[in-house]
Amino acid sequence: MLLDSAHPETVIAELAYLLKRVRRRKVMNGLLGRKAAHALFLLSLCLSAPLNAMAEPATADRGVAIHSLNAPRSAILLAETKAGGNATGAGGGATVAAAQGVSQLSLQDLMALAVRTHPSVGAKKADANAAEYDVQSARWQYFPTPSVSARQDGKNGTTTVVAVQQPLWAGGRIDAGYNAAMAKHRSSTISIVDAQQSIALNVATAYQAWAQSLGRMAALGKSVRYHEEQTQSMRRRVDGGVSASVDLDLVESRLAQVQGDYYAAQAAGKSALAKLSQAVGRPLAEYEIAFVVIEHEHPSLLNKSQDTLVADAEAVAPALKRLDADIEAASHEAASRRAAIWPTIGVRAESQRVDSSNTNTIARTDNRIMLTLDLTPGAGLSAVSGADAASARALGLRETKESARRELVAQVIAEYQDYLAAVARRKNLQQSRRVSAEVLSSYSRLFVAGKKSWLDVMNSARELTQAEIGLSDVNALIASSQSRLRVYLADFDWFERPNAGAP
Repeated sequence: MLLDSAHPETVIAELAYLLKRVRRRKVMNGLLGRKAAHALFLLSLCLSAPLNAMAEPATADRGVAIHSLNAPRSAILLAETKAGGNATGAGGGATVAAAQGVSQLSLQDLMALAVRTHPSVGAKKADANAAEYDVQSARWQYFPTPSVSARQDGKNGTTTVVAVQQPLWAGGRIDAGYNAAMAKHRSSTISIVDAQQSIALNVATAYQAWAQSLGRMAALGKSVRYHEEQTQSMRRRVDGGVSASVDLDLVESRLAQVQGDYYAAQAAGKSALAKLSQAVGRPLAEYEIAFVVIEHEHPSLLNKSQDTLVADAEAVAPALKRLDADIEAASHEAASRRAAIWPTIGVRAESQRVDSSNTNTIARTDNRIMLTLDLTPGAGLSAVSGADAASARALGLRETKESARRELVAQVIAEYQDYLAAVARRKNLQQSRRVSAEVLSSYSRLFVAGKKSWLDVMNSARELTQAEIGLSDVNALIASSQSRLRVYLADFDWFERPNAGAP
């Protein structure tokens, strides 16, 4: 196996292995001597190099990083894995961010930025302002209604009437209209939180895709470098007649596969980054986003059963609260329509002035106060039909709420189960990665000794890459799933807390 750019731990391990072989054979042949000399030379280079040049890139346990095929060569796949490297992160992101003077944004920062700047939230706030004016308009219906009318008759002159009419009883129409406006105002204010929740969930999903692509690029990038080194090594073996050309074909084929997977992960990462940029309203660079592996459960989720979590999510769900307000508004709307079949009783005060066209006639003014009774039921039984239609809409909204409740319960349960499964899988994947690294190390030595085939080595390298990809996917899922559960529980202080009462 190659030791180019390896870590000191890897070089020391190789030296220990060579010494064991020398003790067993009690003699050092030419091949073992050259390997030992090469290992000692590399160890001297490692120990004389600056510490930061030898250090493993920042893993996902310590922060996020950006990785590309153009990054400086690091240790081979086996060496990075044995040295504790994590496929969920690659070095450079935090360093680039520090060099640019940019503080990295966590998932919570991205969600907070998105819900503050997204245009859909602004649209909901505008709707809430409009609903507030509707409430004011409905309140003014309790006040007197002034009117001025003038008519001109060529024979009698000009008649001007100034009147004020105050409703005394309207069959509940004014109260129903005001209550409906209040309910619509509550619905519009709750819609702001509903929009924020939807945006936050979308951001968490896009962040998960970005974090998964980041981890895959790190794992596949190491695999690409490993296969490139093995391709060079196998080419030398084939040229020297030690190995068959089919072994070279195999490693070149695996290299092409890994490179294709890397570019696919890179494309997925760019797509997710574009979605995040659109969500926050400005272009985002990869080094601006931070990813940290979640090691512990958040206090808001700690020791909560599935039933408790679902009940808490239902209690604060903005979609259900909004539908409650819509149902109330529809019920009041039906009452308002139903009140149209009743007369409106009021008091009217008016002053009538008649200016005769005859200049010799003095203008006459009449002042009077009267009780009025107005009834405008509409054509036929249209008022009754309108009230029935409003009642039917209220019933439909109740069914819509039940449907939304069931969908919410299903989403929360699915999210919670995915979260628990990911936490359980992470331990297995960590063990699988460790075992796969040990298998690759063993198979590499056994291949040199002629006891394992080249296909076995390539398969073990692929299994190690798959384990690292699986681990990075799980870490991304845990981070995003935990945040989505907290969104369902409204456990972030950047949620709007609008006043749902009267404006």
